[in-house]
Amino acid sequence: DIQAELLKTIGETYRNIAQFEKAEQVLRRAGDLYASFAKPTDREYVQCRLALGMTLRAGTKQREAEQLAAEVIELAKGATVVPEDLVSELMLLRADALNDLGKFDDAMPIARACIDRFADDPDRQADARLVLAAGLRRRGKLDEARNQYEQAITHFVFRSPEKDVGLGAALNNLAVVLDQQGNVAESEAMYRESLSIRRRLYDRAHPDVAVTLMNLGDNLTGQGRLVEAIPLLQESVDLHHQIYNGKHVGEAIAIDRLGMAHMRLGHLQESEELLARSREIIRAIRPPGHPDIITSLSNLSQLRRAQGRPAESESILREALDLMDKAGNKSPFFLSPLAQALGDSLQRQDKHEEALAAFDQSIDACEKISGNRPYNCAHVRCMRAASLIALGRFDEAEVGLAALVESVVQVRGATSGEAANARNILARLYTHRQRFEEAMTLLTATFDSVQTPDEVNTARIQQRAAELAVECLHAWNTSVPGSVPDATIRLWQARAESAPADPTPTSK
Repeated sequence: DIQAELLKTIGETYRNIAQFEKAEQVLRRAGDLYASFAKPTDREYVQCRLALGMTLRAGTKQREAEQLAAEVIELAKGATVVPEDLVSELMLLRADALNDLGKFDDAMPIARACIDRFADDPDRQADARLVLAAGLRRRGKLDEARNQYEQAITHFVFRSPEKDVGLGAALNNLAVVLDQQGNVAESEAMYRESLSIRRRLYDRAHPDVAVTLMNLGDNLTGQGRLVEAIPLLQESVDLHHQIYNGKHVGEAIAIDRLGMAHMRLGHLQESEELLARSREIIRAIRPPGHPDIITSLSNLSQLRRAQGRPAESESILREALDLMDKAGNKSPFFLSPLAQALGDSLQRQDKHEEALAAFDQSIDACEKISGNRPYNCAHVRCMRAASLIALGRFDEAEVGLAALVESVVQVRGATSGEAANARNILARLYTHRQRFEEAMTLLTATFDSVQTPDEVNTARIQQRAAELAVECLHAWNTSVPGSVPDATIRLWQARAESAPADPTPTSK
């Protein structure tokens, strides 16, 4: 029994320093020793199996971890000698593993039960809140998830925040929720605080550091700060590979995020290679309908659109939606962006009737996440209006569009990319309505004021505004000859013909 206990301690130590294969080997040896003299329900033996399950989950074997936890929990039902605290720990392990497997609806009731079971243990109750919040977040229930994370953080800050694993996790995960709610500045600060805690905790390669690096890099990518983002994402990829060597979905996700950042910079070949590498890992680990598979397909479709291949993008997105349907995944958090991307792909092929149906589906899902407020789905609503304009359905397109522009300007800011896109669409409508002066006022405002964190994106928005201005001015002159001086048209033509400059080298 002393040898078994020593082996268990050694195995747990290996797990704590992220050497999961060694940890598993040692813990299995310990388990074999316990099996030779202990009953399956003895506390020490159950503790060893719990340690093994935690190791399997932390490594690459979440399915085995879930099965092990379920097996011991079932065994404990008829054995009053199994301590309730260990049953609670096994339940929490199982909920964690179910989250990893994408079975959020199965995980959340177990996590809620754990919160109740840990009523006398505030530390573990806070950990259970993190598990519940993870499921809520992946199901798009962001406000509920945020509440659970904040309750956990409230507890963790009263412990030793400088060295608290739980606080680092809670800050990182709450930042993810804030990111998804559009609070990018607040989430960036939380990622940085989490990263600072985690770097202090671990003096070697550790998954927690790798994950927060990835999330911070992704946050900066979303803000257009790609030059800052790519080194963080590359460090995350390197750490993940050092720990998992291509055998863990976390590494695949980090590679995927790096690929998307390169795509934003126009490095399409680098992006293609990285996304292919990510897909290979994910498909070897996850079942077809898993959210990680869906996200991978969504990102590949985005790359295909960037490559000017919208038909392929459409096919990929339909595959993703079909997989979601077969897996019974109705999460609006996944459905909204997929349907939006499908509408975009269809719109680029001039399939505007089909695009409208996709945009409506996206807006419906978006409203389930964020509530029925116009600015929440501004980009989708504008794209929908663009299809209506292309179909000549100007009256429908005009309904609510001016109010949408105003609300976006108020909420997102007059210089934002969202406001610029909304103004451009409204200007197109006004051009068709022969309200040329109003159209030019909008386009001039966009060209002069737009300022996104991504310089390339800013230049592209300005170029698009200039192209629309040229169309508007020509239509104005056709309608009322001599209305627009030639010098004005030449000015806007020059602006429209200036290609956006990419300030970043395209080499790796």
